[in-house]
Amino acid sequence: MARTSKLVLLLLAAWVLSWSASAESCSGCGCRGGPGYRGPDGRCVGAAQLRHICGDPPETKCKKEGGAGVVHEQCRGCGCKGGPGYREFATGDCVGHRDLDRKCGNPPDTRCRFEGAPSNSRS
Repeated sequence: MARTSKLVLLLLAAWVLSWSASAESCSGCGCRGGPGYRGPDGRCVGAAQLRHICGDPPETKCKKEGGAGVVHEQCRGCGCKGGPGYREFATGDCVGHRDLDRKCGNPPDTRCRFEGAPSNSRS
């Protein structure tokens, strides 16, 4: 019994030491697989919010710290080049700022689908 207890304690100590060593080696944004950018508020930005919070390219408003190097994907969908981010149901085309109220209505979700949050979004 004493032998089993010593073995369990030894294994537990090894696990704790390995866990703490790996936790210390991971520091900064992106160390756990995220895109590796720190936002304007000082917090790490996840891949899903990267374009919305940091802009395109992400270095516009955020600081690169490291990480997996998730590069911002190609511009796809309405709003990726600075438009309001809406696609008209009737035609399937992206709608510009100038035609947003006329083509999509107010609120725009009545006749259009929102696809992305550009850095200069209209509300």
